[in-house]
Amino acid sequence: MAKMYDALSWEKIFPLLDIIRLLLPYIGNNIFSTKDGKKLLSTIITDGEKNISVLPAPSLLMLLRLSCNLFEFDKMVLLAVDLRKGTSNPEVALSKSSREVVTSLLINSLLHEKDNIRQMASSLAFNFSMWSLITTVGNKSPNSLGEFEYYEKWRKSISDTESDLRNNSVENEEWVSEVVSAVLNALEVEGNSSASKDGESDAKAKSASHQVIVRLLASLANFLYMAPDEVFGIAEALNMDEILKEKEKIKAPGTEADNIKPLVKEIRDLVRFHSSSSD
Repeated sequence: MAKMYDALSWEKIFPLLDIIRLLLPYIGNNIFSTKDGKKLLSTIITDGEKNISVLPAPSLLMLLRLSCNLFEFDKMVLLAVDLRKGTSNPEVALSKSSREVVTSLLINSLLHEKDNIRQMASSLAFNFSMWSLITTVGNKSPNSLGEFEYYEKWRKSISDTESDLRNNSVENEEWVSEVVSAVLNALEVEGNSSASKDGESDAKAKSASHQVIVRLLASLANFLYMAPDEVFGIAEALNMDEILKEKEKIKAPGTEADNIKPLVKEIRDLVRFHSSSSD
């Protein structure tokens, strides 16, 4: 596969990315957890991130799907969340950390004009938020970890990154702040246009937009759980309350939009709890 990747341009790489994505559920923890497999995946992701401005939409969509799928496997999730740079992690081909690369891919996709790309980016944001939530709970209230199904899926990777997260608490806080800012920026503009930019029907565009909003709200709730003062401060500075008020007005009974108000309430409850505990 590495030879195939080297021979293909980004305009023609879509089928290879799709094959890799389809193979992950079956052989991901075996083939792609080897040194060569990790190097191939990390090379694909970092090359895609570097070339995102010229990446064809189908290839970008598949790259986001591939990044989302990394969270399905304990041995693979580190390719999305590892804090180590390439120099200290010879099994990957990155000069930056895996998390820096995939985060850049996420942030540069959240405002894409294509609905399906924004949908996939919001799914990636949610995956990141679940990782952040579980590692935060593990650090502050480890006895509660059993409540999260994702914990069992990521048990070994969480253990492997525990010391990195503890030793890089400031960097981790900055990362959460960066992603929360990107999520709020995406939330603010999502759904402001009733029709998609690529000619899809109004109803389909609205449905896709509602799905994105729900995933972004769920991501925001996860990131804010047990978050430090600085993260709440940034959310407040970015007019989170006004953004939530606007999203709360969305009405589409019997659809994904039904989940918007409960999520907004959950976020407001988190803000109130944080405010009361800070007094």
